[in-house]
Amino acid sequence: MVCSDQDKSWGITVDNVGEYYIEPDYSFSPPPSAGHPADYYFNTRNGRVLDNYQLIYISKGRGWYHESPEKRVEIKGGTMLIIPPYTWHSYYPDKKSGWQEYWIGFRGAHIDSRYNNGFFVRNKVIHPIGFREHIIDRYKEALEIAFKEKTGCQQVLASIANSILAYVIYYDSNDYSSNDAVAEKIDQARSIMRENMLTDITPEQVADKINMSYSWFRKTFKEYTNVSPAHYITQLKLQKAKLMLLNSPLSIKEIAFYLKYEDAAYFSAIFRKYVGCPPSEYRVACCDVPSGSE
Repeated sequence: MVCSDQDKSWGITVDNVGEYYIEPDYSFSPPPSAGHPADYYFNTRNGRVLDNYQLIYISKGRGWYHESPEKRVEIKGGTMLIIPPYTWHSYYPDKKSGWQEYWIGFRGAHIDSRYNNGFFVRNKVIHPIGFREHIIDRYKEALEIAFKEKTGCQQVLASIANSILAYVIYYDSNDYSSNDAVAEKIDQARSIMRENMLTDITPEQVADKINMSYSWFRKTFKEYTNVSPAHYITQLKLQKAKLMLLNSPLSIKEIAFYLKYEDAAYFSAIFRKYVGCPPSEYRVACCDVPSGSE
């Protein structure tokens, strides 16, 4: 696909989009060339190196991914491959099963920053996210947009690629198959925090309710959510505070009292720390609701 300099300034541009079904007991060789743009054909023994990112979803079937000519890994339906640029690779379906394949090739500063900031790592290509109908729908939407190639299509395609990447992070982060019991307790803890944030519940009390020691709870909670339990409760309160500032005539002091803060000054200091401005400025900047007295 052709992109302009303005398209490039968006941060992600899409080079190609496609899908292909390789039937069981296929007779042609090499199978991955079928359906791919001519520049992306490759012999499975020789592999290939591309200068863009490849977001490849194998929705059904099984086969093999080679990260080197000598080392291959079995992949099954429900596997996402995120292959960074300048990475030698090869992949192909098992002849008995064939497979269904979808792909998006893309590049740009925004995806580079995802890697630079640790959302993805170059040596983790295989992401077993499971069969996801909505992911397939996103690929099909991208195919339709790319086929028409109307003005603005690059921005829509970029958003689709970005959305699929975000779902990979989501499914990677919530793959609790190895420890379902712990994951269930963390989900239970989050539910307790949401239900009791206006009762001034403490992280220690939450740990007690789910029968975990506080030190273990705090460590495990942060591993699953990337924030501490105390931070999580604070963020819940601040989300509620922002809604109240935008949708109610209550004063800052009344909102602070409602959210169980010691006083308005302490509430304002916490709000400024996490939101970036005091609650009075947030209210004035975002809406015309009367601010009431401080």
